[in-house]
Amino acid sequence: MPVCHQEGGPGFSERMIPVGDGFVQTLEASGPGLIERFVGKRGSALHHVAFEVEDLDRYLHWLRGRGVHLIDEQPRPGGMGTMIAFVHPREFGGLLVELVETCR
Repeated sequence: MPVCHQEGGPGFSERMIPVGDGFVQTLEASGPGLIERFVGKRGSALHHVAFEVEDLDRYLHWLRGRGVHLIDEQPRPGGMGTMIAFVHPREFGGLLVELVETCR
């Protein structure tokens, strides 16, 4: 399976694998950090799902206005030159949701 992008983050290695019009992202713990703690607690498992949005700032503003609890109040840099923000898992029955804006 061809990996189209690979980069490291704090305590993890990320791989993006093209699938149709999207990607499957794998994260592997490479040291202490969030991914190592997650795998230690839950084992290898689904960590989160991501959805591409057109205007992340506007979308976060819309969610805040509806009382949605966000992990990231402001967009932050993500892999492959994207901007990302996470919605708290309690908003989706325990599933962590990532919002991704592709910088074009």
